[in-house]
Amino acid sequence: MKSRALSGASPRSRIIAIAGLACALLFILHFLFPSATPILARTQRWTTASSSMIRSNFLREKAQAPKPPIHHPIPKLMADAKEKYDLKLKRQSKTLAQAVAEYVRRYGRKPPKGFDEWFEFAQQNGAIIFDEYDQLFRDLEPYWQFTGAEVRERCIQVGFLPSVDLVRVEDGRTRTIDVSKGFADSEVGARAKGFRVMLEKFQDKLPNMDFPINEKAEGRILVPWEEKLYSNLTANASCKCPPIAARSIADRQWA
Repeated sequence: MKSRALSGASPRSRIIAIAGLACALLFILHFLFPSATPILARTQRWTTASSSMIRSNFLREKAQAPKPPIHHPIPKLMADAKEKYDLKLKRQSKTLAQAVAEYVRRYGRKPPKGFDEWFEFAQQNGAIIFDEYDQLFRDLEPYWQFTGAEVRERCIQVGFLPSVDLVRVEDGRTRTIDVSKGFADSEVGARAKGFRVMLEKFQDKLPNMDFPINEKAEGRILVPWEEKLYSNLTANASCKCPPIAARSIADRQWA
């Protein structure tokens, strides 16, 4: 009679009836056969698992898989820098002859006058680097196209700018002067005084020269890019520059 009732019922009613019978059967088996409960639970879990559950299990297993250790890049950069520095120290010249040969090899010219005295001074004062002049070479490169007389003249000209003092080495003695006050005023800024104190340690070994010292914390002169790219522009301009008032003062001072 049940089969006749189910056959005559609507599809929705039949689904509800089958689900009710399944629940009743599981309830009875739970009390009659306790040992079969885990098997039934696993069967039910797999039969009712959705795609999201499968995906979550996959991601969980992937997250639990062993991963290679993560290394921060800073320690390696520090180790590489230390190794590079140690190699630089090992290849430094130990004698004057080695230093001269290395200078010629690197820069294609002989060392400047007084290099031997500088090397001895550096050794006596515990210097550990004797061959590294790359940055100094680049900084001085624009000045090599001028003659010594023109460099001295331009130093005097720069000294007339506001907040620029001169540190002058003359006959083995160093002094600070303010060009704008007629070369007689020694009241200059702290930067010029500090530079003078540094030069006094070896002033007897220096030729006569002037150092313009900027008293401000920022740069005062910017070289146009085209003059840095085409150095002949600067050379031509320096050869044809008109005389200025400072020139007569410079001539009197260096006469």
